[in-house]
Amino acid sequence: GLNIYVNQSYPANTGQGAHVELFGAGKGITVIGKSGAVGDCVYISPEANVNAIHILPKVATEQDIEVVSEYKTTGKFIDLYHTTSAFTGDAINLNLGNGVGSFASGTYLKCVKAGSVKAQIEHDGNIRCLDAATGLILKDRVTSTYYRLKVTSGVLDVEAI
Repeated sequence: GLNIYVNQSYPANTGQGAHVELFGAGKGITVIGKSGAVGDCVYISPEANVNAIHILPKVATEQDIEVVSEYKTTGKFIDLYHTTSAFTGDAINLNLGNGVGSFASGTYLKCVKAGSVKAQIEHDGNIRCLDAATGLILKDRVTSTYYRLKVTSGVLDVEAI
């Protein structure tokens, strides 16, 4: 394979192991796991306090990460997995509207099934369940009882299920 070693001191604190610039259409880097391959197409294992992946768009991009699957029928698209040590941080931190930016509208998280929005967490922290038949389902952590919350004509109905 190809090994790249980076000396961060030469030139002063600008070391780069691989630098790819894309001009025009296409892909800057393509990694393909062919039939019969086992393992990881990309494996990142920091041994120091560095970002494993740092994405810093220099223009207003439509999206920065996209996972597309035509063939997947089971499993997970994203799996955040932690083991061994005690963890007290945030698994996912959505920190929007800092500095001179704002987040006066929009959605932190949107769950969509076949083009239909089922639930979302909005910019103001409100949680919306958009499936009138199902309502919002919450679990009591103490009793493990599930409750369905539905609002009909301005009346909140709470039902143990």
